[in-house]
Amino acid sequence: MFNDLPPIPRERPIDRRKARLLSPLSRRYRAKAGLADMPLQKQIVYSHCILSHDGKLFFPKNAKAASSTTRRHIVRLATGQFERDAPEVKQGQRHWRAYEAAVRDPQCVKFCITRHPVDRLVSTFCNFFVDEGHPSTRAHMGPIEARGYLRGGDMARNFDVFLAYIGEAHAEGLIYCDPHWRPQYINIAHDEVTYELSGDISDYAKILREAFARAGHGDPFAGEDGSRRFNVSSGGDFEVSAEQRRKIELLFERDYTLYGY
Repeated sequence: MFNDLPPIPRERPIDRRKARLLSPLSRRYRAKAGLADMPLQKQIVYSHCILSHDGKLFFPKNAKAASSTTRRHIVRLATGQFERDAPEVKQGQRHWRAYEAAVRDPQCVKFCITRHPVDRLVSTFCNFFVDEGHPSTRAHMGPIEARGYLRGGDMARNFDVFLAYIGEAHAEGLIYCDPHWRPQYINIAHDEVTYELSGDISDYAKILREAFARAGHGDPFAGEDGSRRFNVSSGGDFEVSAEQRRKIELLFERDYTLYGY
């Protein structure tokens, strides 16, 4: 059915054979070779997480659920500035051993944020295809236009195309589809990592303050009013129809069950 359409961009699984072959020559491939032996959900979460400079805060980057904002707060803890990264803050696959040690360390606070699937998808849709403001927009725009998306077209119709696009991506495999529409239970490795703190984005400030406090740090919102957000999308006025909500419930059935939506 989809053979004549451009493929939907996906994350690439680790090539175990290549990683093992090149591991004697490259630290990057040595890390990949080790990570490839971990459970799949850990491979995903250890590719998209952050560990604070002191090893006391572990956070999985669940796309479109305050992940960019939390990352900058954790970097600010180390540097005093709201930057994307810092050498002393661990991000990326090469640090997977540190992440594995952190999730086993009772002194490390593991915390995560989820978001109602409808709100999360509306935010993603607007960020990628309405605002065209995400770095991956260019890669996805051609494939979604080939499936009927019209730039500047009717929002409701375009959102239907987007949901069909997600359905096709899910049908090709949940694990390696784009993390912005990958189920949240995979993004946070629900079946593999135990979190001391978790909750909906509506309780974000409370959860972040509690995580920082348990890790022995001060108020993460010190010096500001707590309203600062990064990578915010438009679309607050877009109303999802009842039929579209039913489609989202089917696409993200386990997220609804696990997180009480």
